[in-house]
Formats: sequence, structure tokens, C-alpha cells
Amino acid sequence: MVRNIAIACALLHISGVACFSFLAPGVMRPAISARSNTLARKPHPQTRSGIFMQSTVQDWIVDNEKDADELQSWDSREKFNFKKQWYPLAATEFLDKKKPHAIQLFGNDLVMWYDGTADKWNVFQDACPHRLAPLSEGRIEEDGTLLCSYHGWRFDSKGKCTQIPQANEKQANALMSSKRACALPFPTMEAQGLLWVWGEQGEPGSDAAIESALKSPNLISELEDPELKGRAQQLTWSVRDMPYGWDFFFENVLDPAHVTVSHHGIVGNRYTSPSFFRMETRRKATAEGGFSHAITFDKTPPLGESSETVQEFLPPTMVRIKSKYANGCQSLLALYATPTKPGYVRHIGCQVLVKGDDGALAPGLGFFALPMPKWLNHVLASLFLHQDMVLLHHQEKILANAGYHNMEGSTERYGEKTCLLQPQDKGVAFFRNWLRVFANGGIPWKEGTSALPPREFDKRKLFDVYNAHTKDCKVCQDAVKNLKIARNVFLGLTFVPVALSHGLVALSSSLFFGLVALGLHKFIKLFYVYEFEHAYND
Repeated sequence: MVRNIAIACALLHISGVACFSFLAPGVMRPAISARSNTLARKPHPQTRSGIFMQSTVQDWIVDNEKDADELQSWDSREKFNFKKQWYPLAATEFLDKKKPHAIQLFGNDLVMWYDGTADKWNVFQDACPHRLAPLSEGRIEEDGTLLCSYHGWRFDSKGKCTQIPQANEKQANALMSSKRACALPFPTMEAQGLLWVWGEQGEPGSDAAIESALKSPNLISELEDPELKGRAQQLTWSVRDMPYGWDFFFENVLDPAHVTVSHHGIVGNRYTSPSFFRMETRRKATAEGGFSHAITFDKTPPLGESSETVQEFLPPTMVRIKSKYANGCQSLLALYATPTKPGYVRHIGCQVLVKGDDGALAPGLGFFALPMPKWLNHVLASLFLHQDMVLLHHQEKILANAGYHNMEGSTERYGEKTCLLQPQDKGVAFFRNWLRVFANGGIPWKEGTSALPPREFDKRKLFDVYNAHTKDCKVCQDAVKNLKIARNVFLGLTFVPVALSHGLVALSSSLFFGLVALGLHKFIKLFYVYEFEHAYND
């Protein structure tokens, strides 16, 4: 019963909740039609002996020749530069402003810290220029400087060294004026509740700072649209470090076909819900613009009929999954991913609901707008996120062992290692082709970054919630403290009734208090680890 209640709560807000609109219940996926097979095996009219199908589509069976024409028309002269982009690092409301926070980008160690005097978050290279000790182990001082806890050097928000306590005044002034004594800042901005960092290091006035000022991050446009003011409602941010790569995150969320199978019991039924759907290209792929597909179903999706569902990849950080309804209501799932280090990705996501022209949400969507404590949203997200986490973790390592890697300069073809035989793999195929054609094969990891870690077979380590989220979330840390106090109170109350009386009422009261304490104790464990096994998910 408790588990069912938890699952129901998780469906309210967790980052995968809008995936309900992906697939319809009631019918099994039909076999690929003979016509689709014929089209796939027939050489494209503008190619020789099907070479186009091998080199560009990567053995993916296309739904029609229109898709083949589009893939062939991609302009490989366009190139995407990962370093000249904005990346979301954190939802600032969940960060503790009193301490610095370590984070990575492209395998590069960074530190996020808050300058209270300027009400501004900053991002530096996580190394003190003195002896390269990590600044993330330092302190934030009352004067708004970041102090290295090794020798006490201090730095302002621009990276300038403001104090060297061991030097006399003359020495200190000379040393602090040296550029070598400066910390290395990155251009940053705060927007829509997120802290964004530019992909290249640069102090104010540098080329990186100028370039970053000329480019906007991938924001949620509905929250910026003045015409939707008062109608658009953003639900809480969810943040989680996942034990698989940036590219596998996007491959997963661009794959509607997995949702009712991997997320059995939360989003549909693995046996009865998968059904046929079509994906039609809405926006041609480009280096900077990504691509988008409209999804149409043969059956009504679980949340009811929508007039349009579109999934959109906006490189390098965002996938939008948006459904529009007849009354003008909209449901948007905004999914961000930041490449932290090989084999890991930071996922940040939220849902946005837009009321229709009549001021109401579509039938069934009002349930998702119900109020819910943010910490409860965070901890119950594991029920959804852990269902395909283990699959993606091992899939990435298996593909790497087969010769496919996500890194700059990689030339391996995804389609040669996998079996993309159905048109429903279109989102995956387009993403992998975008990565190869426009993005030079993958992420430009920092030189010297450690290789992809080996497969982890200890599921408790894979399903570690504390290190993936709780330790970096002030809201959840406060919740754990309060829940532990409540647990201890109820545990203490367990002994009070039987100490005062020996009747049935006293015994029942003690049993009630004990069960509440036990329930709280088990719930607190969700902040530390949540294990999942498909074999037992009936």
C-alpha cells in the first residue's frame, strides 16, 4: 500500500511524468509492414546501390523516402562547437549558499559559489592558483570572497586575489596584482531558476565573456512568452547525477517506444500498452538548431487525446516534449542534460503546464498541478528514474566495448553496432547522426580526463541517491533532518503508553507509534538508496 501511494505521488511531478503522453495503452506493437521493409531495402534514387542507407542512415529502416531525402540533405559543412554554449549546472534554490559546491563539465573540475554581497553565483576552475588545492573545499566569507582553506588566499567574484595572509603588505600587493595569482572564472548567468555556465573559461572582458553575452541559453520559451503570463505554471525542478553518459540520456528521452516497457507500473503496462506510432520530421536538422519530430498515435494516449505532440532536440542541453490540446492547453516536459564526466550526466528537468484559452487545463492534467513538497518530489523521482538507469549504464559500457564511443573525433557508426530496424527508432537515429555529422562524433572531453569507468554490477552503488542528489540539495538535507526528528519522537512515544498503562488501548497506541516510526525510518532510506529490479516489478 505504501509503495502504491508513493508511486501515485511520484506521478505528480517527477521528471518523466509527461512521458504519459508518449504511448497509448491497449494494443501491442504490430510487426513492421512489408511496405516499410521494401522501402528500406530499395536503394534511394539519389544514391548508388544503397550506399546512402549505409553511410548516413546507419542501417536504420526509414519510414518513407521523405526521411531518406532529409537525412541525405543534412549539410555536413555546418559544425557544432560544444565549448561555445551555455550549460545548466544546478537549480539555485536547492544549493546551500554558505558553502562552495564541486561540479564538473567536460571532465573539467569546477566550483560553484555564492557571493552574498552581490547576490550572485559564480563558477571558477576548482583549483587555487597557489598550489592547486580544490576551492570547493574552501569557505565563503562574509565579505563575499571565496577563501582557499589550505593557505587562506581569498578571491573576489572576478577571480582577483584579494588576500595572501602570509605576505607582508608590500609583497601581498605585488603578488595579488599578478595574473598568475588569480582564480580562473567562467562566464555565468542565472535564468529561470538555473545557474548556467559557458563552456569556455574567461574572465570579464575576455573573448569567452563577449561570446557568451551574445548567445542565449536554451530557456523554456513558454515561461518567457508575455502572452502566456498567468497561464504557464512551472512545476518544481528535479536534479540528479546519473551513472551514464550525456548522449545516452538524450538517446533515451528521444525514444518514446521504451516508456511503457521500461516504466511498467508507473507509465502503462509492458504487455498491453506498447502501440504503433509515427514520427514525422517537423524541423530539419541543423548544427545549432537540432531537430524536431511530431508524434502521432494509432490509439488515444493515456492522458487523453491531444491535438499534437512534438519532441524537440535543442543542442547541446535540452529536449522538449510538448503536447497541445484542443482547448489550447499545453503540457511541456523540459529535460536538460549537462556532460559532467565520461559515464555520467547531470539531469535537470521540470514540467510546465499552460492553461487553455478557457483558463482550464485539459482533463487529467490538473492532477499534476496539485501542490507537493519539493523534497518529496525529489526523493520519489527515484521510482521513475531508476527504472531505466541500470539499462542505460550497462548499454553505454557494452557499446564502448563494441567500439562505439562518445568523444570528439570519434568516427564509429552507431548503426553498425545496433539494430535499428523500425521507424519508431527515428529519434535515436537522428540524434546519433546529428552527433556524427555536425558535432565531430561527440563531447570534447578535457585532455587527461579519465576513461569511461567499467560496468558497475553492485546495484546499490548504481542506485545511490545520496551522492547523486541528496548531498547537494539543501531542501532534501533539511527534510532528512526533520524526518529523523519525527522518527525519533514517534519511537520515544512507543514506550509511553505501556509505561503508563497495561491495557489494550495502551498496547494499540504503542503499536501505532512504533509502526509510524518504522515507516518514517524506511522512508528516510529513500534519500540514500532506492533499489529496483525489473524481474520483480510485476
